[in-house]
Amino acid sequence: MRKVIMKEVHILILFITALLLSTTLSAIAGTSPSLLILSPSTGQEFKEGDSVVIAISIKDAEGDVDESTFSLYLDGKNITQNANISVFLVTYTIEKVQGIGKHSFSFEAADREGNKSEVSGYFYVAKKRIEKEFFSVNGSVRMGGRYDKEADEELVGVASVNLYGNIIETFSYSLNVELTNETTTDQQRVSTYRLDIESPIGTFIFGDTTPSFTDYSINGTQVFGIHLMPQFGPVGFELVYGQSYRAVKDLEIYKRMVYGGKLKIGNSDTVFWGLSVLKAKDDVSSLSSATNTTPKDNLVVSTDFSLKLFRGIFGLRVEANESLLNEDITSGASDFSDFKLPINPQDYEWLFTINEHIVPIMPGFTNLAAKGVITAGPVFGNTINFEYFYVGPSYYSLLNSGLTNDQSGFKIYDTQWLFNRMVYLNASYQNSWNNLENTLSNTTRSQGYSLGMSAFPNDYLTLNGGFSYSTSSNKADVDTSTLMLNVGATKNMVIGSTDSYLSLSTSANIYRDKVSSGNDSERYSIRSGLTSYFDRLPLSTKGVLGYDFGSQGSLYLEGWAEYAFLPDQSLVVSAGAVYQSGPGSLDISSDLSWNAIYDIDVEASLDYITDSGDISLSVYATKKF
Repeated sequence: MRKVIMKEVHILILFITALLLSTTLSAIAGTSPSLLILSPSTGQEFKEGDSVVIAISIKDAEGDVDESTFSLYLDGKNITQNANISVFLVTYTIEKVQGIGKHSFSFEAADREGNKSEVSGYFYVAKKRIEKEFFSVNGSVRMGGRYDKEADEELVGVASVNLYGNIIETFSYSLNVELTNETTTDQQRVSTYRLDIESPIGTFIFGDTTPSFTDYSINGTQVFGIHLMPQFGPVGFELVYGQSYRAVKDLEIYKRMVYGGKLKIGNSDTVFWGLSVLKAKDDVSSLSSATNTTPKDNLVVSTDFSLKLFRGIFGLRVEANESLLNEDITSGASDFSDFKLPINPQDYEWLFTINEHIVPIMPGFTNLAAKGVITAGPVFGNTINFEYFYVGPSYYSLLNSGLTNDQSGFKIYDTQWLFNRMVYLNASYQNSWNNLENTLSNTTRSQGYSLGMSAFPNDYLTLNGGFSYSTSSNKADVDTSTLMLNVGATKNMVIGSTDSYLSLSTSANIYRDKVSSGNDSERYSIRSGLTSYFDRLPLSTKGVLGYDFGSQGSLYLEGWAEYAFLPDQSLVVSAGAVYQSGPGSLDISSDLSWNAIYDIDVEASLDYITDSGDISLSVYATKKF
């Protein structure tokens, strides 16, 4: 944009110069037009890709210059029709000049009496020297804080820096640092430090990383350390070293170290196979005297395979994970003096701690976790997915805290587009059960069904609806069911030249407990809302009226508005409120975003809940460079 503006300014200056020259009257009558090259200078040198402006001033004392006689040539080629022509000035712009060497141009003109004039010039084009930028940096700085009266009366401050760029055009990097005084409920660190380096042979991460070997081994757990992912053609490796927990004395949490490696062969878009080993071990020396917890050692060996055929229409993905867990490594490896073992456990303590606290003693299906996923489609608008999983009762991965063992089951999920993509359907069925090795007195089986639909009859109307039904029972002390229904519609319309959306939705949620009917609950709701975007004002509004039925009837009111201030609409303020008569609650919220001076973005939000008196406030400022 800057180059275009400079070019236009250049041409304007040339035009004014030509106009001034043309006003200088000649004392000799009947002479040919006077031509003067304004640019480029004779023999001027340009670099490949530069912009070149050929400009020639024309002056004629009698004022009878004939534009039809103008002829402009560049390297012998007539370019007159592409030039900007007036009786005072002729210009021709070469946006990106090419061709190393000398380039000649000429221009001729005549007046109505036939008096001709000609002028010529030349310039040179040299090869552009490519200057590799050794180091580039871009990024942003963000500072601010938040306060929540109910959650924590302490002000939480946040300062973050994000930098990214290239190093010798071969390596790229990104550095992310976020500092805060906040801690998690288990007193773990929230501040993060991370450096990513992309190179021709792979990615290398230093600091906080979230590696993913398989779904059941490690998948998203934060590790502070080193994460290396070199790739050599179809063969790649993934190496992880660091810690997932820091030691906490009061809660008795040991520092947990992580060691992992994975061999990867192939491509995830076609055929892929991986083999990984993952180890999590608590540092016994990180707590001096723990009484309520014991340090653990965990080893997981995994393999995974994926296959995609027919341009991804058919997909297969399987994984199998085998684990070993030692629940107490306080005393280290045992020598098992009463037994004759083929190995000395103390020699292999670096790999896994072997003593009487291993779960299970003999590996098998009880400490196996496996998953298989088959995907087919889209074919004629239909896509179907099938998933089966098995997590044995003795399978443990200390680096996958959200995993529930002693579970098996399957899920089928299907989507379908109909009537030229005017109707979208989705349906699913899932079935799962526990007590895989008959270690429990009863087996709990859970089932679920769901069906959803979205219809788009035209560009102005959207219809949607669906239901889900789930049950859980062990034929003893658990027997529950949950039914959820929803139906809605959205209509796009114009109200007084203002784009608006009228919405209507209803829902029902019914829970039944056949063992203890006192837990039963029902809730029904209806909502009607109007959202408008005003054409003549930088204003948006939303209003919702509804009612909740059930054990306690409740009127529901919601209002919201957003307005952009200042001529450039750089300051946007919004405010809203939600009122429910049943609980007698009023929630008030407001937000502000402002692109302030020096390109500093300011964000602020305020929420206030009247019945509890809870207030939360956050303010952040971001500067990009």
